[in-house]
Amino acid sequence: MRDEVDLGFELKFETLCTAAFMHQVVEEARPWVGLSEWTSDTATFLDRLDGIDGVESLVKKREEGFEESVFYLTGCIVLLQVWRGQVVLRVAGDRKGRG
Repeated sequence: MRDEVDLGFELKFETLCTAAFMHQVVEEARPWVGLSEWTSDTATFLDRLDGIDGVESLVKKREEGFEESVFYLTGCIVLLQVWRGQVVLRVAGDRKGRG
């Protein structure tokens, strides 16, 4: 899963949550953004977020086979996307290793 969807020609678009994440990063002038990708057989991550202390959800979106969320966690802005077992996590903070 990437930040854009390739339709096989030059037309590409960002997802709703990607746009919201980037807006918050720019709005808050966060100087550091980290990226991690992995595969998972877990069906959903969004339901688990609701039970974690300190998570403040900004945007959530679900479609068949795809879910994404933008939220604050320990002073960082987080974008979580899951699409057909591929997980993409972006975290923006003041600097690497510290929110």
